[in-house]
Amino acid sequence: MTVCNMDNILIIKTNASGDVLRTTVLLHVLEGNIFWITAGYNIPLFPDEYFNLTLIPFENIPADLFALRFDLIINLEEDPTLAKKVSAMQANKLIGVFWNNGMLDYSEDSAGWFDMSLISKLPASDADKLKRNNTSSYQNIIFEMIGKTFYGQPYILYKNDLLIAMDRKTIGIETRVGSRWPNKYWKGFEELVQTLRKQGFEMVIFEERMQLREYMEDIQHCRLIITGDTLAMHIALGYEIPCVGIFNCTSPYEIYDYGFLQKMISPMLNQVFYKTLHLQEAMEAVSVGKVLDSIYAQLD
Repeated sequence: MTVCNMDNILIIKTNASGDVLRTTVLLHVLEGNIFWITAGYNIPLFPDEYFNLTLIPFENIPADLFALRFDLIINLEEDPTLAKKVSAMQANKLIGVFWNNGMLDYSEDSAGWFDMSLISKLPASDADKLKRNNTSSYQNIIFEMIGKTFYGQPYILYKNDLLIAMDRKTIGIETRVGSRWPNKYWKGFEELVQTLRKQGFEMVIFEERMQLREYMEDIQHCRLIITGDTLAMHIALGYEIPCVGIFNCTSPYEIYDYGFLQKMISPMLNQVFYKTLHLQEAMEAVSVGKVLDSIYAQLD
């Protein structure tokens, strides 16, 4: 199947900013008038201008969008409201999630991703097993959905051109994680920071910024990023900044490393794989010593 040289294409990926960023790789292989529905807070992730890309905030979808006929719709959101909207649109082909007989459904060519999801058509135990055993990156999977091959195409994201050639000396540390997966948090950050400070490293611990692009520029200033499975990791990969990523409970295999990410995989990963229950031992399972070794290797 070939999906290039199309007139109108609609991508729907709204939430989870890191997931939105890694979905931007599709822009390398889709041609035509591309519309992308995403959450308004994610729009600053994108460049101000990118060929024929039109960004549409989910909170304010214009009525005339529904009058268009699309050659292809790619819906990657497991959201009933969006699925109903998608199912009412005119499209030659739909890949991903749609509304079918009062429930969420997904196309056969997107089963490689959604068979592992919360809306999987498989029994929950089988879906969980697929997720646990999967070794394909998210990028590989979504490229397969559209009949393409992933060759390491990079993220497409906003960059401050003034910072590209700067001499970076700072190590950036993101200690925060979202509320959905509390076990992403790593308890070794405090000891790690103390050790690095004693060794004379220049560091910044990221804090919330008023504007997303200010946060992105904070990361762009750094020579190395240390974080869990977070947006900071994806931004670092987009900027080709070496990164040490700590994976306590989420899949490290779905993250394509681009040659810049050193994955620190918890020995307890299988026991707490995508569990939402707070487990202290899971947050302590990766040793500070191993993270330090990885940091030194990345700096070298």
